[in-house]
Amino acid sequence: MNQNQIFDYIEDIGVLNRLAIIVRAKQLFLTWLNTIQSEDPLEFKDVNEPNIYLINSKDNGKEASLNKWLKKNYKKIFYNQLFSWHTELADYPQNVDFKMFNEWFDYEFSDSVIEIGKSDFEIY
Repeated sequence: MNQNQIFDYIEDIGVLNRLAIIVRAKQLFLTWLNTIQSEDPLEFKDVNEPNIYLINSKDNGKEASLNKWLKKNYKKIFYNQLFSWHTELADYPQNVDFKMFNEWFDYEFSDSVIEIGKSDFEIY
């Protein structure tokens, strides 16, 4: 393969000016979900597909800064995770704190968000 062929493969790849937080459910989330939807219990494999949240890169990629950002914004992610499975807000737990977030969800950060192809983003 020559250099021009390689360039053809990578020319439409770009690094986005975003950071990512990859969030996966833990067992306590599944337990809560099965408690409120007991008629059709789910298994862990059903809820373990991650959600990926993109945040502004001005929050930089340093882990200390990302952890600080998450401690300020964890409720947005927590409630979105719940809402993606169950929309009855009255069933949501009360007194959500960062400790509960960590008990219900695993997360990891990535400062490398790469887009393949030229496209406009749609937010829905």
